[in-house]
Amino acid sequence: MKRRTTLAALGLGLAAALGLTAPATAADYPERRITFIVPWGAGGGTDAVGRILASLLEADLGQPVNVVNRTGGSGVVGHSAIATAQPDGYTIGMATVEIAMMHWAGLTDLSHENYTVLAQVNLDPGGLMVKADSPYQTAADLLAAIKDQGDGTFKGSGTGQGGIWHLGAAGWRGLFDRVDVDPAAVDDVIAGCVDAIGPQAGNIARLSWLAAGYPEEVPGVTVDRQCGSSQQAVSFGAQAIMSGTADLIVAGGMQNMSQIPISSAMTVAEQFGFTSPTNESKSWLHRYGDQEISQFRGAELIAEKWDISREDMEQFALTSHQRAQAAIRAGYFENEIIPVDGFAVDEGPRETSLEKMAGLKTLVEGGRLTAAMASQISDGASAVLLASEKAVKEHGLTPRARIHHISARGADPVFMLTGPIPATRYALDKAGLTIDDIDTVEINEAFAPVVQAWLKETKADPEKVNPSGGAIALGHPLGATGAKLLATMLNNLERVGGRYGLQTMCEGGGVANVTIIERL
Repeated sequence: MKRRTTLAALGLGLAAALGLTAPATAADYPERRITFIVPWGAGGGTDAVGRILASLLEADLGQPVNVVNRTGGSGVVGHSAIATAQPDGYTIGMATVEIAMMHWAGLTDLSHENYTVLAQVNLDPGGLMVKADSPYQTAADLLAAIKDQGDGTFKGSGTGQGGIWHLGAAGWRGLFDRVDVDPAAVDDVIAGCVDAIGPQAGNIARLSWLAAGYPEEVPGVTVDRQCGSSQQAVSFGAQAIMSGTADLIVAGGMQNMSQIPISSAMTVAEQFGFTSPTNESKSWLHRYGDQEISQFRGAELIAEKWDISREDMEQFALTSHQRAQAAIRAGYFENEIIPVDGFAVDEGPRETSLEKMAGLKTLVEGGRLTAAMASQISDGASAVLLASEKAVKEHGLTPRARIHHISARGADPVFMLTGPIPATRYALDKAGLTIDDIDTVEINEAFAPVVQAWLKETKADPEKVNPSGGAIALGHPLGATGAKLLATMLNNLERVGGRYGLQTMCEGGGVANVTIIERL
C-alpha cells in the first residue's frame, strides 16, 4: 500500500505546521480544490478541528478545501479512504489515535506506514484523574483500594463506565427504582437503537439488561425504525399486551451518538464494497434513481415546498431553546431525568439569539437550513413500563395513562421527513378525534421545517406543540428519543390537566409513528 498524506493525531494546531510542498509537476500548486477527510462524524471534536484547519488552509492556499466526513468502523472507513486516495497532494486526512489502537488490537492492517505524516497537531495521553483532596496519590493506591472494596464502591466517568451500555443500564435501573415490580416478572425488554454496530450491536436491548444485573430468563429485542425506534418499541410492547401474549413489558431505547456518529451503519460496509444502503440496489435505482437520499436534503425540500423562510426557522429554533430553558427552571424535567455520573440537567439548551443564528453558514450553497435549525447530537437512554390490567392488579401499580391509539404510516422517502403529516391525519381519523381534541403534542424537532410544515397542514395550536422545547434545544439521541418524548408528553398532560396527548416522529425512509395516550 502506498503512503498517503495525513495529519497525525487529534487536536488543535497551527495551519503553518502543515508545511505543504508543491508536487514537482504542479508549479502553481494548488490548482484545484483540496479534500480534507475527517474519519469521524460531523459535530464532534475531531470534525471541529478538521474544519478549523481546513479553513486556515483555504485562506493560506487560495483554493477551496472541502471537509468530507467518512464515518464507520470506529474510524477504519475514513482512515482507509485517506490511505487509498491518489497520492497527488490533493487529499489530506486527520488521523486519530483510534486507528493505532485498532491496529494493535488486530482490527485493521492500517498503520503509520500507510501515510505520509505532515504534522502532529497534538497527542492526548490517557490518564487517571481524581479529586484534589483524594487520599489516592498514585494509580497503584487507587487500584489496591478498588480490589479491597466491594463491587459498585467506586464510580468512574466517561467511556470507562461502558459507554452506551452504561446509559442503557442506568435507564433500566432508574425505572425499577421508581416502580415496585420484580424484574423477573417482565415478559420482554424492547429497546430502540439505530446504527447497531460496535457496542450498539448484538441486540443491545438484551445485553444492556444483563449489564444492569437483571434476570437472564427475561428476553430482549432491539428495534430499528430509525428516529422512531423507541416509540415503536412502546408500540410493539403495547401490541403484545393487547394481544394477551404479555402482561409486563419494559420498553425504551438508547443511543451513543458521540462515539458512534449518525449513519455509521450506512457507511461501515464500504470496506465490503457497499457505499450506502441503496446505491448498490438496482431495484431502488430503477424506482428512485441515483438522487441524494438524506435527511438534510429532505429538510431543504420541505422548507422549499412549504415556503418556510430561514428567518421563520430561526425564530422557531430560538423558541425551542427558550421553552426548554423555562422548563428546566420550572423543574419540569426533574421527575423524568435519572442522574448519571452526577449529571441531572440537560446540557443542550443554549443562550442564543436571532443575531447569532443569522451568522451561520447554510448547509448547502443557496439553501435555507443551518445547524441552528437541526436537532443536536446527543447520548441518551429512556425506559417506560407497560402493564396489562391484570399486571396492574397483581403488582399493585398505579397507571398514569393508557395507550389510546398506535399506528405508523409511510410517505415519500426522498422528502423523508414529511411522514408525520399523513400519519397524524390517519391516527386522528382512526381514533375518532380531531386535532382540537389533543391537549398536548410532542413532535420530534429533527429539523425546524418538519414541525413547521406539520403545523401548517394540521392547523394545530402552536402553544400546545412541544411546550417544553424540542430536540433543537434538548437533543435527539435517535434510539432513545421516542420513549423520552412519551415521558415528557405525559408529564405535561398531568401539569395542564389535559386528557389526550399525541406523539409523532419523522423517520428515515419516509415513515412516521403516532401514539395517542389518554391521561388517567
